[in-house]
Amino acid sequence: MPKLIRLYQAGKFPFDTFIKTYKFEDIQQAVKDTEEGRTIKPVLLM
Repeated sequence: MPKLIRLYQAGKFPFDTFIKTYKFEDIQQAVKDTEEGRTIKPVLLM
């Protein structure tokens, strides 16, 4: 984990681009974005 943090701080691990938030009513878009590789971890907001 410390190595990943160092890589992130150095701009070599774009962790923040892996997570995307969606309104709950946009759940289908979240699924589509995940299937198409636009996000790795969709987070639904309720």
